Amino acid sequence: MIAIYPGAEIEREPDPGPAPSLPPDVLEVVYAYLRAVGETDLAAGQAFIEAVARDPEQLRGLYEDVVKMGLADWPDDQATEPDSGIETTAKAVCARCAHWTPDCINPPGGLGRCTIAAPASKRPGSLWPWPDAEIHCTRFQEITPC
Repeated sequence: MIAIYPGAEIEREPDPGPAPSLPPDVLEVVYAYLRAVGETDLAAGQAFIEAVARDPEQLRGLYEDVVKMGLADWPDDQATEPDSGIETTAKAVCARCAHWTPDCINPPGGLGRCTIAAPASKRPGSLWPWPDAEIHCTRFQEITPC
């Protein structure tokens, strides 16, 4: 670094030390957020992860953002109604859900993808595009036709 005027002193910021480590499930949410916003720079991603790990308020803000984006639900200890994985909802069709994206190779007939990785999406019979492929899903959000 070069001083702009003679006699200027530049002091380096003190190193904040290593950031506390985040639990794997929290890291998964952070990675999903970084992918969703298109962040591909590894150094910027690591700086973001460290900032979130150091500041609980920033972590809470991140949770609010990913919930609004439909990428995740609140952590179990902060959820108002935790998902037990037990189906208590009426049957749903993945292709009619706001969280479902079609298969890019075979949109009319291939398995799609659940953007929030709902527990029901991991069970056999889910993610099909057909109207008779019904499953039980607690995270189902029906798309309203235009």
